[in-house]
Amino acid sequence: MAVKSDTDEKYISTVEKMGWEELADLWEQIKAGTAVGWAEGKALEHLVVRAFRLSQLTAEYPFDVPPGGRAFEEIDGMVVLGSNAFLLYFARQGMRSWRGVGFLG
Repeated sequence: MAVKSDTDEKYISTVEKMGWEELADLWEQIKAGTAVGWAEGKALEHLVVRAFRLSQLTAEYPFDVPPGGRAFEEIDGMVVLGSNAFLLYFARQGMRSWRGVGFLG
């Protein structure tokens, strides 16, 4: 994957220290709109990837396309299950509602 920015590294470092209980707390903050220290949408993206990792699945945190170039798209995460890779994408529905969509790739 592409080289992460300092901000991306901070998000990853923060969420990688979290277990299930901390993820549940973060989820409550996301729903309430009070996730401090996270840019819009970043807490949810990182929470979901961390949950997959805690479940012993191979998962990659958000990355830009093309990697290392001038990004024209951000992939919100990727999960590998067996020989299938799923790209994660989250779309906002209203002020505090999010919808997740997985694509088989």
